[in-house]
Amino acid sequence: LMADKSVKVFWLPKEVSQSHGQGTTPETDSKACTLIAVLLIHNCHRSKVEFSTDNPSNHLLSTFSQSIEEGNKIYGKLRDEGMLKVKYLNIPEALTAIKPSTVTPVVEWESFFYDGNMQETLYKNLSGNLELWYKRRPPDAKSDASVVVLANLRAVVILFSEKKGVVTLMDSHGHCPYGAVIALVTSNSLETLCRWYAEQLTRDTGPVLCYELSFIYCM
Repeated sequence: LMADKSVKVFWLPKEVSQSHGQGTTPETDSKACTLIAVLLIHNCHRSKVEFSTDNPSNHLLSTFSQSIEEGNKIYGKLRDEGMLKVKYLNIPEALTAIKPSTVTPVVEWESFFYDGNMQETLYKNLSGNLELWYKRRPPDAKSDASVVVLANLRAVVILFSEKKGVVTLMDSHGHCPYGAVIALVTSNSLETLCRWYAEQLTRDTGPVLCYELSFIYCM
């Protein structure tokens, strides 16, 4: 693991990403990021992963690897059976696709769409909607808030641990020369995390001028 000094960032080996593993080849590169993001929400809740700002636990790392493998497998099955209308799944499609693989129901609370530069607006929009979540939290929600950020054909998940005061961002894409990445901050450093991710995504994919924030929870 290689950590960044400004935010606790852990770059995983290149073998740990959605572009490696079962069902992936250079010709059939996985576009399973939305599936992996919603599976992570389910799997972390279901297996009671503990979050910390020190390091990602072995439990979290194994759950990440498991979710990547599951997501790639589901994506490959959809692709091989001609079930993909487009290469990239949206949140409702991903939630439907994972149903046979999940024990606990995973549902979307609200989805918010934004136009504007992500680097300038992500923290404001995310924190504002997080306040709404805590005010209007569904009575059947058994998990903390989780947000899938979709932008520039990439989906990542941000998991909030209210009890521990930890925010964990998990991105299953490869980042040459590394693989997937996990970023950890305390809850009061959410703005730093938003700035780091927006800069990272802009560097990897170009300017981010529209994006979606999907709040998802386990029942």
